[in-house]
Amino acid sequence: MFNGCEKLSAIEIPESVTKIESTCFMNCRALSAIKLPSNLVELESFSFQFCDSITSIQFTEKMKKIGQNAFYGCYDLIEMTIPEGIECLGNCCFCECRNLSKVAIPETVTKIEDACFSECYALEQINIPKNVKEIGTDAFQLCNSLQNIDIPEGATLIGERAFPNTVKINRY
Repeated sequence: MFNGCEKLSAIEIPESVTKIESTCFMNCRALSAIKLPSNLVELESFSFQFCDSITSIQFTEKMKKIGQNAFYGCYDLIEMTIPEGIECLGNCCFCECRNLSKVAIPETVTKIEDACFSECYALEQINIPKNVKEIGTDAFQLCNSLQNIDIPEGATLIGERAFPNTVKINRY
């Protein structure tokens, strides 16, 4: 819908919207202010990919799904609070969010898919909730600033290269 609108800098999405379709705001590079509707339930794949002016986003309490690559390449994204109710963080969901330093993951998340936080260079610490059972391949690849990781005791799968090139890790 707005894919490639290079000059779009702010948007307030109407309350009637419950789902943002795939690639809807992809490549809206100037987009920095987003007001999501309180009824929003789902962000499909690539929804905000390469919206590299976004610094933060406030999700709604009704959110259930964040699709793969939803925020891929949002370079200026600094902080993210994922809402309660989300169960799965999709493939490459926050991949290449290079300035993302703080992420709050709720207890409802049970799966962190492949490359979810790959190349989040500024990410220093991640608290993986106790309900997470699966951490995908390359989930935290090249998170060069990551120092501490708490892997839950109930985890049943840690994917191949889940934490490669995380050279500053001093505690698992």
